[in-house]
Amino acid sequence: MTKILKKSPIARIITLLILSQIIAGLILIPFFSLNIINSDEFNIETTDIELMSFILLLQAAANIFLIYQMQTSYDKQPFKQLGFVGEDLFKKLNLGLGCGILSIFIVYLALLLSDLIKTSTATVNLYHFTLYFGLFLIVAINEEVLIRGYILKNLLSSLPRYISITISAFIFMLLHSGNSDISLISFMNLLLVGIFLGLYYAYFKDLWFPIGFHFTWNFTQGAMLGFPVSGLPVEGLLVQELTGSSVLTGGSFGLEGSYLVMAILVLLCGIIWHINRSLNENNVNNTLV
Repeated sequence: MTKILKKSPIARIITLLILSQIIAGLILIPFFSLNIINSDEFNIETTDIELMSFILLLQAAANIFLIYQMQTSYDKQPFKQLGFVGEDLFKKLNLGLGCGILSIFIVYLALLLSDLIKTSTATVNLYHFTLYFGLFLIVAINEEVLIRGYILKNLLSSLPRYISITISAFIFMLLHSGNSDISLISFMNLLLVGIFLGLYYAYFKDLWFPIGFHFTWNFTQGAMLGFPVSGLPVEGLLVQELTGSSVLTGGSFGLEGSYLVMAILVLLCGIIWHINRSLNENNVNNTLV
């Protein structure tokens, strides 16, 4: 088995996904055994935010430890090679943070100016706001290190670039398939998010931008604007009343169920592809000179 894992990137990916799901289940067993949570009614929407943050932290820590072991023992590379090396790392992080915020605010303003939503202020709970900050940061780091950092990296070493990106995006989409109120539009948008971040990673081999984007994409939707995030109801600084069609507002799934988000994601995929193409052309011209 060890020889197979060392030789086959696909075997490493499958093993990681299986072990990751097993560990996630094992982490929940003590909570079920002690009746801290009810196994028959357990889901992310109804679980207390403090408890859910703690469970997600445990799962993320276990995942990253597992990825560390796989990366160093079978890939024979240091953990930082997943996407934490290179130049201008904080610049890339800030670019990702800003891109996530800007993307969501463009959709929000489009909905607001079209009278598809009505916004009111909420009673600010700084404690919950801080918890959501931590929760969405944990989710962003965990999913990006897993999907882009390890899975996509290994796919790229054994399959053509765009096939690798598509497969990793499908895995990302499937990990969210159990979320409440998911629709065909939601599935497509989750796939497009995976393709966009996969394109960036395949071109630049950097995780700072994807982590920053993923974090502010979720945090801005939920904790700041008050929309559900991938079906998870979030207590935000604002309260949104959805007055327009759910295919535009996203309905109870959140903005990721909206055609407007789909348009933004297609645009982002086009932009990142164009940037990479321009950089490659410049490199070729510089080499010829």
